[in-house]
Parts: sequence; structure tokens; C-alpha cells
Amino acid sequence: MKWMLALALSLLTVSGVLFAEEPKDQTEKPAAKADSAAVEKKLDSMILANVDLREVTVSEAADAIKKAAISADPAGKGIDINVNVTDKQILDRKISMAFHKTPLRQALTQLCKQAGLEFKVKADGMVEVTAKPETDIKKKLNNIVMDHVEFSDAQVETVIAFLRKRAKELDPDGKGINIVVSIPKDTKLSTITMEMDDIPVGKLLEYICMSAGLSMTVEENVVIIKVKEKEKAGTN
Repeated sequence: MKWMLALALSLLTVSGVLFAEEPKDQTEKPAAKADSAAVEKKLDSMILANVDLREVTVSEAADAIKKAAISADPAGKGIDINVNVTDKQILDRKISMAFHKTPLRQALTQLCKQAGLEFKVKADGMVEVTAKPETDIKKKLNNIVMDHVEFSDAQVETVIAFLRKRAKELDPDGKGINIVVSIPKDTKLSTITMEMDDIPVGKLLEYICMSAGLSMTVEENVVIIKVKEKEKAGTN
């Protein structure tokens, strides 16, 4: 009888060892915010020696800044920059800028300013470059649609004046779009001849600028029409 009791106790002991739960790891994993804080510090502490970019795309500019950041980082790691932009017009936009002994944050800020972008440091430490939220004026340029326009040998100022008036009539809030023409009086421009249907104001302005050799810049509350740089150079 005693040997049976001893055997039972022995089996229970072995069973307890075999089936006992493993102790849970109570060690807390480091938060991802630590990476974010380190990158924020790098943006201000890393000084880019020399960056000279001429007529490059947004992605090419970001890659150049990324390489310069690796050289500026004592650890040789730099930072991870991801351009998360799908708008082809923005991606194809050409950028020219030069830096000498410039903080990394300032270089990224200048890149975003030229391309109409913004950047932020994500929780995992990645610097993400994205398109800015659409402003009110950009919404109007995309959403106010001209049902029909027709111009024949029209002067640029005449065409723009018509667009201002018509955009105000079509704008639900009745304000229209602030379009400023900044062209020297002695500049000779091509006249505008075109006929289009169901076209947004923004796209129509692009076609007008292409036809007349002008450029269009969309700022926070205004669209500025001016002579392209190469056209300026030929004006006496």
C-alpha cells in the first residue's frame, strides 16, 4: 500500500513539472517613441555640409538629402526618408536648391516648401514626406468647372478677367478665385485661341499659361500668373 502511495505522489510531481506554465516575460518592450525622439534630435543636430541640386525631382532631392544626412551622422546611419506622394504632377516637379552647413530640418523644410509638401516624424522614426491637405483655393481650382469656353486671338488679360468673373458666378460661396497677373507691361505675349467644354478652372489656367509662355503658382489664397524665367531673360 505504501509503495502505491509513493508512486502516485511521484507521478503527480512529474506531471506538475511537465505541465507547469512557463513564466511570462514581464519585461516591457521599449516604446517606438524613443526612435521618434532620436530622429527629431537628429533633424536639428545633423548639419549638411554641401547640397547642390539643379532641376531634380522630389524623389531625387529626398535621396540627395538622405545621402547627405548619412555623411553628417557620426554613427553613419542618417535617417529614413520616405516620399509618400502619388500625385504625378508633384513627383515630376523640378526643384533647384543649394545648402551649405545647413541643419537637416531646414533642408527638408525648404524641399517641402518648393514642392508644396510637408513632412512629419512617425512613431517608428521614419520621416514621411506627404502632400499638403488641399487648400480652399485648390479645391476651387479643381471643383469649379466651366461648361464651355471659347477664345479667338484674345489677350491674356482679357481671358483672365473673364475667368475671374465666371469663377465668381459658379462659386457656391460667391467669392470666386483670386487670380493675380504679374507681367511687365512691355512683355509681348501670344494671344489665346481655344475652345473647351467641361473643364476645371485650374486645368484651363494651365492650358492658357502653356499657350502664352507663362507660369502659374498657387499660393495659400491666390493664383499668380507670371512670365517664365526664360521668357524674362529675352525681354529688353
